[in-house]
Amino acid sequence: MLKRLSIVSLSLVATLALLEAVARFGLPFGLLEPRFGYPEQVFEHVRGYVQSGEPPGQVGDAHVIYRSRPGWKDVNRWGGRGPDWEIEKGDALRIACVGGSTTHGMLGRSYPGYLADLLAETNERAIEVQNWGTHGWTTAETLVNYTLRVQDFEPDLVLVHHAVNDVAPRMRAAGFESDYSHLFRPWCPPTFSTWSRAASEWSELWSCWLVRTRGDDVISMFATRPGPGTAPDASVLVEATTAPFRRNVLTLCELVELRGGTPILLTMPMQPPSAEADEVVDWKRLGTQQHNEVLRELARESNRHLVDLARLFADKEADFAGEFTDLVHLTGRGDRYKANLVARYLERQGLL
Repeated sequence: MLKRLSIVSLSLVATLALLEAVARFGLPFGLLEPRFGYPEQVFEHVRGYVQSGEPPGQVGDAHVIYRSRPGWKDVNRWGGRGPDWEIEKGDALRIACVGGSTTHGMLGRSYPGYLADLLAETNERAIEVQNWGTHGWTTAETLVNYTLRVQDFEPDLVLVHHAVNDVAPRMRAAGFESDYSHLFRPWCPPTFSTWSRAASEWSELWSCWLVRTRGDDVISMFATRPGPGTAPDASVLVEATTAPFRRNVLTLCELVELRGGTPILLTMPMQPPSAEADEVVDWKRLGTQQHNEVLRELARESNRHLVDLARLFADKEADFAGEFTDLVHLTGRGDRYKANLVARYLERQGLL
């Protein structure tokens, strides 16, 4: 009996060792990639939140659930991206870019960064472009953040680039609330045992297991309530649930104007639909399209500025279809084109 248990134990250890080797180095001839195909950045986030109790890129916030962590990958003390800004702007034209990850940027790129470079090349006047985009934020967080932080910098222009993140609250049909509290909750880090924290530090296999079971969307794990997040039918994305998005954007515009600034609405360009689009309803695409139309309506109703990036990108589909990394995020070339479209609009409208 003891011999049999020893054999079983040795076999288990050997199996785990083999799986650990596969997780670290993959299989020969490209049959399986290291980490079972998960990218390194996912592991960085998973290890970070398991060992520290918080994801490396975000920190809990008293008023907006969370914000970008100061000091993390060029995030400044205000939670914006770039060097620290002084509240006093002097003679510079100040442009504040607000939104989610499509504003903050992915993998070191951002359209506000490219916009700053383009404007510096073509204008003698000093222009400061501030990137206030934060991964996962909806218009609700941006509205609060503008009120408590951004407006103190008295931006002359505020570029509002929202549409896709406000779809998620609408896809949680049960108990829909206009403040999105049916989906979002106070920042609530999960707890991990000492053993789990230690194992995640040295074991690729354990980290793979955590990614698979816990998911790689760390922000959602910390900031959203448990429950189904996928719309079961078309009745979920009814027009009535666009009202909070409309209200938040309109209120933001009014606050900007109250402080003497000019709001500029940007629609959200999207990756062209695949050949299978007719067979499977893309709820995120549908909701984003609805929000884009809300932005167009708001611009028409109040004669406010609108850069219709969704249509401008669609007009160049042959050139930029391959620049999307998913539904809404772009490569560096795509973000630079987005910045170029915005810069040209600002110049044509005499806003610089």
